[in-house]
Amino acid sequence: MVPGVTPESIEEARRAFGLDFLFPYQRLVVHNTLSDDSTYNHQIVVLPTGAGKSLCFQIPALLLSGLTVVIYPLLSLMADQERRMRERGLSVAVLRGGQSRQERSRLFADLAAGRIQLLLTNPEALDHKEVLDALRPVTVDHAVIDEAHCLVQWGESFRPAYLTLKTTVPAIGPGRVTAFTATAGDATLGAIKRYLFPGGAHVVRADTDRTNIHYTVLPALVKNRTIADLIRRGPRPAIVFCRTRVETERTAIDLLLRSPELPVRFYHAGLERRQKAAIEEWFFQSPQGVLVSTCAYGMGVDKPDIRQVIHRTVPSTVEAFLQESGRAGRDRQRASSTVVYDSEDLAESEGDEQMRTYLTTPGCRRAFLAESMGTFLQRCTGCDRCDGAAEDVNPLVELLCQFLRHNPRRYRADEIPPALSRSAADWPDIEEGLRVLLSAGVVSAIPRGPWRNRLIVRRNRDHPSAVMTPPPRNPVNVQSVSLRKRAASAKVSG
Repeated sequence: MVPGVTPESIEEARRAFGLDFLFPYQRLVVHNTLSDDSTYNHQIVVLPTGAGKSLCFQIPALLLSGLTVVIYPLLSLMADQERRMRERGLSVAVLRGGQSRQERSRLFADLAAGRIQLLLTNPEALDHKEVLDALRPVTVDHAVIDEAHCLVQWGESFRPAYLTLKTTVPAIGPGRVTAFTATAGDATLGAIKRYLFPGGAHVVRADTDRTNIHYTVLPALVKNRTIADLIRRGPRPAIVFCRTRVETERTAIDLLLRSPELPVRFYHAGLERRQKAAIEEWFFQSPQGVLVSTCAYGMGVDKPDIRQVIHRTVPSTVEAFLQESGRAGRDRQRASSTVVYDSEDLAESEGDEQMRTYLTTPGCRRAFLAESMGTFLQRCTGCDRCDGAAEDVNPLVELLCQFLRHNPRRYRADEIPPALSRSAADWPDIEEGLRVLLSAGVVSAIPRGPWRNRLIVRRNRDHPSAVMTPPPRNPVNVQSVSLRKRAASAKVSG
């Protein structure tokens, strides 16, 4: 144990944070970090989302005499963690881009005087000569790379500064280095070792299964309709993850058009910092809010009571999916993760073969996720396959096809079947659904003769797939006016 640190002082630090106890893996990592055994100078810690990884370096920061430098991937995460650390009475400072010379001078002076316990930064801010020169005379006891999977996912593409950590971290001379992540399969774990710990690292790896999250996959004919139904029927707060900024804004508008009573906001990296901060604060405080977001929201942002996470687009990797679905249920109460998909999501594309398999696996979804992360699942605590509730065919597809089989040549391609509208009044997307089935070739319009333009279900075809790619909507202007004003005036079908 580091001189001056005893098991009693660790317990005292725990009580200072207002904690009744530490979980076994938290206790293990804290003891490893504070040990004087060089075996633990380099660690990789893999703990599930919501397992309290931040405490694994905050408690040592309270007991170590030198500085703890924590490297985060996102400014929003840095801001959230700064607020939480200050609430716990820690002396914390932030080093980021865009700071004035006066701000930097005050920060460097506080570091030199030993008035800071934790310095929060990101790879880009650390990779500057003036920063490294200012930190070299400071005793850095612990360097932490939080959300270390980003080094692999982003460092090799659009965040090259992540790859400089192999030189910038040793340059500040830390006594110990720990990489934390909630999601690291064998390939990612190997890459973290290669980039950060070429000499080897001690690995603490817990079961990453979140037993309180129920996993569901839903085939959709009209994705936004399926999502709106999930949000109306299910508990909130909820997050809807989308892939792009445009998709995020359009989905938020569509949700408001379908359900004007819903408190909906959108969030992505293109918003101004002030806007993002306001939306983060709104969602954190909201007991019923719906946030439509890209992956820009929230690695490690600890809103504990999120009850639903819905993916409108399929994440690129199992690790990304577990990170995002893990936003749900951080209070350890029951929560759900739902992927809404269509045939476009099943199309061949690089990098997401595992997630395509997840959508269609005939077995336990939870076991599939565990095996993808290199662990073994003893029992399923909730997925649609094991519950017997999985849907491989979207009900609306069968409903429309059955109706048209019973009424061949009666309805034209440009009209909604009135009888079907009355029998399924909760499906305002029937017209769009018909367009999708026509586009997919499941339903066709007779091209000529006395029944020209009348609808039939094509024969000699396999059972219609549950997932049909919807036709593109008309573009929506999302640039100039507020979200609710746009929602009231936008011309979006359905």
